[in-house]
Amino acid sequence: MRAIIFFLIAAGIFAFNIFDNTYAPYVADAAFFVITITGIAEAAVLRHGLRVEIKEGSPAVKGQKYLIRFTVKNNTCFPLLWGKAVIRVKTMGNGKKLLKKPLREKIPFSCPPKKTSLLEYEMESAHCETVTVTLKKYYVWDFIHLFGLGRKSGDRCDIVVMPDTMGEHIAGKLSSELSMSDDGIYSTVKSGSEPTDITGIREYSGGDRINSIHWKLSSKAGELMVKQYGLPLKDRDYVIVDIFEGKCGTDGRVKLYDKLYELLYAFICALTARGYGFNAVYYNGRYNRERVETQNDIVDFFADLYRITPYDGEMSAARMFAAYNREKIERRIYYVTPYYNDEAVGNMNLLSETGTVYYLIPGHTGETALPVKYNGQRGTIDEQ
Repeated sequence: MRAIIFFLIAAGIFAFNIFDNTYAPYVADAAFFVITITGIAEAAVLRHGLRVEIKEGSPAVKGQKYLIRFTVKNNTCFPLLWGKAVIRVKTMGNGKKLLKKPLREKIPFSCPPKKTSLLEYEMESAHCETVTVTLKKYYVWDFIHLFGLGRKSGDRCDIVVMPDTMGEHIAGKLSSELSMSDDGIYSTVKSGSEPTDITGIREYSGGDRINSIHWKLSSKAGELMVKQYGLPLKDRDYVIVDIFEGKCGTDGRVKLYDKLYELLYAFICALTARGYGFNAVYYNGRYNRERVETQNDIVDFFADLYRITPYDGEMSAARMFAAYNREKIERRIYYVTPYYNDEAVGNMNLLSETGTVYYLIPGHTGETALPVKYNGQRGTIDEQ
């Protein structure tokens, strides 16, 4: 539209030159020429001196609004009055319909000369997923919004959409297994830094945690003294996740996985609330075993789970874990999978040979206890 207006003005000035024999057409010609050259030059300078980048995405929460942030840095002496960023958002879409193609959005922005401004775009995700945002291109226009030049970017970031926070309906069902006394699983010989029984006092050294300082003894000794804690035996609790494909359609599978992730996140919140973490085991093309203790670990864990391509029962994290851990020791295994079927039962029978097994399966959790203790089962089970 702006190009059409520009050519109409140019045509009008040309006609003015033909039909008017005074000096007025020369003034119009000069003004039109100066404005045109100035606008093109300003747009070219802005294109060269402007940078638009996506800031690193923070984790979001399913069903809640979050912001995608961009930085706009104007290194020129011209104010940017008209700018537009073109982004591509790869997401599963809203709760009613899954998207087959990425979204394409255009975001207007402006920026003063020699300044950096923040650009924000609000979104909401209805599913547990990783949203990929790519800045495809951005455009700048001159002061009269007539001449625009574009610049390709390709800058991108991934936003991990976490399940909703743990609800009371899940928290109330948590099994007493998680609140059992764990005094027996801490070493009184090897020292560590976990909030358990104090095994000794020593002088402060670089890298010690501030909350480990014994302030009363430090004031008496005249130097910093820290508490030594028992080190937990980290191989006690395992969370094994198998993301099987199943027989349901795409829409049904996405909804089921959302329930699975919500259940898993609620359980993980309860595990880490004890003050120490657990070992996460999963399969995403290769066998993975990761230690999860902090909130950042949890976010990274879910980001890895979202990347898993659902697989059939010929390969599973449970089978690989059992192959690597043939000896049965005092360990607790929490098995998480979307379907309660022959494959799940077979895997739990196998896992029970290496430790005590509990399971978390959507639709097959106990009404009074979560997770459910697995006592062994044989026979054929229909997938539900």
